[in-house]
Amino acid sequence: MSSKKNTSTSTADGDVTPMAFDHTPGTELLYEIGNARSARAAHLQFKEDRDGNHVLLVPQPSLTDPNDPLRWSKAKKWATLLNGVFYAFMGSVTGPIMAAGMVSLSVTFGTTLQKLTYANGATLICQGVGNIFWMPLAIKFGRRPVYMFSNVLMVIACVWLGLASTATYTPFIIGRAFLGLVEAPIESIVPTTITDIFFLHDRGEKVSLYGLSVLGGNELGPVFSALIIQRLGMAWAFFIVAMFIGLSCITMFFFMSETKFTGPRPSPYVPAEDDEVDEKPRTAQPVEDVASSQHREQDGSVEDASMTPTKTSYVRSLALWTKPDKSVSFRRVLLRPFVVATYPTVLWACLVYGVSLGWNVIFGATVAQLFVEPYGFDSQDLGLIFLSPFVGSLIGSWLCGSLADSLANFFTRKNDGIREPEMRLPTCAPAAFLTFFGTLITALTYHHHTHWIGPIVGLGVISTGAQMGVSLSMSYALDCHKELSVELMVAVASLKSAMAWIWTWVINDWITKDGMLTVFMTIAGINLAVHITMLSSASEQPMPYLVSPQPVHKQQPCRAALNLGFSDCVVKVASDARQTGLVTVNTAPERAKVLIGRMIDALKDNYDITHVDNCQSIDEVVPKVTEHRPNVLFSASMWSADEADTIHAMAKSIVPDIKLHAIPTGLQVERGPDAVVVYLVEKVPPLLDS
Repeated sequence: MSSKKNTSTSTADGDVTPMAFDHTPGTELLYEIGNARSARAAHLQFKEDRDGNHVLLVPQPSLTDPNDPLRWSKAKKWATLLNGVFYAFMGSVTGPIMAAGMVSLSVTFGTTLQKLTYANGATLICQGVGNIFWMPLAIKFGRRPVYMFSNVLMVIACVWLGLASTATYTPFIIGRAFLGLVEAPIESIVPTTITDIFFLHDRGEKVSLYGLSVLGGNELGPVFSALIIQRLGMAWAFFIVAMFIGLSCITMFFFMSETKFTGPRPSPYVPAEDDEVDEKPRTAQPVEDVASSQHREQDGSVEDASMTPTKTSYVRSLALWTKPDKSVSFRRVLLRPFVVATYPTVLWACLVYGVSLGWNVIFGATVAQLFVEPYGFDSQDLGLIFLSPFVGSLIGSWLCGSLADSLANFFTRKNDGIREPEMRLPTCAPAAFLTFFGTLITALTYHHHTHWIGPIVGLGVISTGAQMGVSLSMSYALDCHKELSVELMVAVASLKSAMAWIWTWVINDWITKDGMLTVFMTIAGINLAVHITMLSSASEQPMPYLVSPQPVHKQQPCRAALNLGFSDCVVKVASDARQTGLVTVNTAPERAKVLIGRMIDALKDNYDITHVDNCQSIDEVVPKVTEHRPNVLFSASMWSADEADTIHAMAKSIVPDIKLHAIPTGLQVERGPDAVVVYLVEKVPPLLDS
């Protein structure tokens, strides 16, 4: 967790002195504590909490546009969220719907349980692939059309599977693969919708509710399908699910508006030059209260009330899609998840999400194998097993929802009102413990053939920890990279699907070969190791430096792929180049001092820092390159792609063999007029004379 970054201090005379706010991605000023006020915060919108502290609304809602989803009424926001949650729940139900009918399906198709599990694997791997194509559509055309078309295609897939379940194995596994492709958005679009309509300080419980819908669907699906299979057969399990998904289509059409917003919003980090510190922070107001005045929007311009957009009518909001976003390049959006997947915070989230949600895949694939013998369970009994994991998920959802939010808010107030994503990570400890302890109960009681209540209770404890892991990983990653929420969830969901797919290929044969005790404890050990990695991040400082910079969506993919974290990237490039270099950092002077300090620490064994110059424009880089003739140009990625190319071209005109390396600064601030140029001169510069 990063050190405190006070936003203001009070002098003996009671005056408030603004201080620097060190804003890395995910680091947010969330509270203005007591009377301490920063000049930067004077023009912002706040919400007062029950302790009298002012909670900064992050992101800031538009002051003039009534169509901004952040300004929707609470009822409309919850209607949108519940539609998304129901959509995710029904999509999740379709995954393990086979669990209670595995034995009957294997008889119908004349195949083994392991081969039948491949049908689940086909769904999982196609979910991962489908997300890569669905989510660019959500960015380009909006969330609503993706929700609607995915829902309609899920109905078709379920009808197909209902018919195929009484035929042969080949059309059935093809139908499962098609189902995976069309239901893929359930794992990425709902978290994106949450970031579209809710503020940072109250997102945790919503993400937890979504996580509950995914795990709950995986756990309640077999319960309901078992009752249907026992009485009506496997085909009707799919048909009835198709009916409920059709109901979801209807409610979405009438009660779920588009949540993608492209209009300007106030920037929390760039106060206007003429802004003065008010005695009170601005409280969020209804749209009609602010429409009559002038407001400064994100680009710094002043928008007159006469230019205020009109509110979209209800009938117009029913359109299946809006105009495509012309600023979005479909090709680049398609590539972004691959870049985002290289970020350490995202990789960790993928691992925790994958091992946590993987337990549901394991449950669905193994209950028939484990409980038909020695316990003699029939289809209905197999389905009822999943009530225990569902109860566990309810408990885990509460523990990692409002409770985790309260814990993070407590640490935020202790940190002078500044929120770090790592403030959620302490919740990882009980998640790791519960998952491991639950596996121990399940494996030992099953291995020693105790009463069936033993392993089933253990499954519930596992599910409590797994639900906490799912919610924690999503909340943490979204806090770090909320501006890349769509790409992030695609990366997380795709990697999770790949991990879960592996279990479907090996789990049944592995249990047959080595026994349930060995298999479950091995998986629990992997789960514990992944959670310990997350826990180690909660107590150390590197995490804020390992997050990527804000303007990734404006970079070329190849440049964005270099975003490994400021200190790590400087060390790596410098050790590879072993040459003199130039680093440009576009930031405020206070932040520059911090970055320069880190740079000196990282390179002190190989480099001497000769001097630091403030540059007001790109053109000022030229005389510095002429004077020092570096052969490696380190260009901070706060420059846009075009600006970085311009800098490189100018430098090459002076030093033809100069190499360019894009270095992220780890910042998420609006670009200002100041830039800092740092020269790194090697103690024995080999090419200084060239």
